[in-house]
Parts: sequence; structure tokens; C-alpha cells
Amino acid sequence: MNGDDGRGSGGASVGDGDRGQHSIDRHLFAGLVRTIDWVDNSLQNILAFRGFEPVHRTQSLILVHIVNGVENPAEIAREMGSTR
Repeated sequence: MNGDDGRGSGGASVGDGDRGQHSIDRHLFAGLVRTIDWVDNSLQNILAFRGFEPVHRTQSLILVHIVNGVENPAEIAREMGSTR
């Protein structure tokens, strides 16, 4: 046996393994930010096309929760990591 645990560490130091995970986290986070931006921009375009006033990004995210069936203000706040 070569001491490889099957998780790809292959004898790398703890610091080396952490660097890979942080890279994945950064890419995941960047993708999520791009997605939120796309949703907000799309909503703003739809609202403008239909003659409505634009909304703030927070309001866009609240609308996303409502569309997904979360209507209780306290639950929306909890899911967004805020208080109502």
C-alpha cells in the first residue's frame, strides 16, 4: 500500500489539500453570484418591458422565494440569513 486513502491526497500536505477545496469553493461561489446577477437582470428586463418600476436586488431575491412557495416573512428572512 502506498498510503493513499483514495481521496486524491496521495501524500500531499494538509495545506496542499486545502488549496484545492478553496479553489472549488471560489468557483462555486462565483457561479452562484453570476446566477443571482442573471436572475436579477432578467427580472428587471421583464419588469421594464411590462411597464413596472425596477426593484432592488433584495426585492428580487424575496420574489424568488415567493415564487418558490415561501410566503411567510419570517421564513423568507430566515432563508436569506436576515431578520424580518
